[in-house]
Amino acid sequence: MATVRATSRRRASAPLERTVHLDPVPHALADRHRTDTPSRWYVLKTRIGAERTVARVLDHAGFEHYLPLVPRFREEAFGTTQTEEPLFDSMLFLRGDDDAVRFAWSTHRVATIHTIENQSRFDRQLRQIRAALDAGAVLALGTPIRDGRAMQVIDGPYEGIEGFVESTIDPEGLRLPLDDVRLTTVLDVEASQLAPLDSNAFRHPGEAA
Repeated sequence: MATVRATSRRRASAPLERTVHLDPVPHALADRHRTDTPSRWYVLKTRIGAERTVARVLDHAGFEHYLPLVPRFREEAFGTTQTEEPLFDSMLFLRGDDDAVRFAWSTHRVATIHTIENQSRFDRQLRQIRAALDAGAVLALGTPIRDGRAMQVIDGPYEGIEGFVESTIDPEGLRLPLDDVRLTTVLDVEASQLAPLDSNAFRHPGEAA
């Protein structure tokens, strides 16, 4: 995973507000990403607490992106409250061309931008995480898989989601990795809801796709 470095001057890393007032986006800017440059996935590492702001700016400008959010529950004096927080701290994903990358830099809230080497694997793995979150899963961060077996959920709200388990006898959840950023999430499912996948259907982490 290579790192794209900024070529333009950026603001000092002072604390940034979590919200931003957006000016109307010119039509030329909204159409800027419609070029012949191939569309690719990038990892945006933002300033602390700026994930939502960057996502809102990208959305306003019409650039494809994904910010995984998970529910968080807090006990308050008047009861339990639920909020949504980013699954990965200071990280979201951008899919676009060179103009999309330049626009992300222009927000002044992005610290680094990483290119994804294995685009097909990253896209496949991110789709598993997105499907789980869309189905209401509360994913947790897990440890990297050392020697996993490819499995698929065959029953329940997460049916069809693919991942890995380290032990088929007593699996501690289905691991959903993002190998290119060295992160792993865990989906809480019962062993009876899992079935082995063909070895070529979903490769072991670290193997070429």
